[in-house]
Amino acid sequence: MTHAWCPLSGVRPTPTATLICNAVSSPKPQPGNCWLVGSGPGSTEHLTGRLLQLKAVRLIKDAKVIVYDDLGTQAALDEYASPQAERRYVGKRGQQESIKQHEIDSLLVSLCQQGQDVVRLKGGCPSTFSRVGSELRALAAAGIPHEMVPGVSSALAAPVLAGFPLTDAQVSSSYTVLTAHAPDQVDWAKFAGLDTLVLLMAARNLHLIMQHLLRTGWSPQTPVSVCVSV
Repeated sequence: MTHAWCPLSGVRPTPTATLICNAVSSPKPQPGNCWLVGSGPGSTEHLTGRLLQLKAVRLIKDAKVIVYDDLGTQAALDEYASPQAERRYVGKRGQQESIKQHEIDSLLVSLCQQGQDVVRLKGGCPSTFSRVGSELRALAAAGIPHEMVPGVSSALAAPVLAGFPLTDAQVSSSYTVLTAHAPDQVDWAKFAGLDTLVLLMAARNLHLIMQHLLRTGWSPQTPVSVCVSV
């Protein structure tokens, strides 16, 4: 065995000491980068042709590690991700056992600390109901370089694909977006009298949502559109 000098002691080490010294003096890998990428509303036809940013496409194609959600990401993976890319599924489904958010935060930090560049692929847009704030805080606290890449939220895309606009000069000059997966936790009175409500994650609770809206002053004649898998 060839012995190496230990820079910490200046003494020619034994084989055992050589291993210890080398372990102590080996530099840590530079942390990788994390891109938090929005994949759009999920439809292959619209996502790959129009609603997925060119930057997002490039990042997905080049990615060695992709940490992806359940909804809205599979079309982008199928179309653009390399077969050699490592894929980590962290999807969540209502009423089902799912990975916890703090575990996702830790996974992103751990992968980047190993020197790997990571694409964190999210359905829709990272800015809208994606819990990206928790991931941003974890990455920042660990000193991991990171960047958000916007996508088109289903709140904007679904009405258009269903054939109507969110605003109209004669009907609605504004709209409000809120999550409705837990209707009993929403202060519905705050939204009485608004022009247009966009309710995401609402399909399981439509009857309960309707009751809340009627109780807080919405007219029974209010036009409603339910968009599912548009």
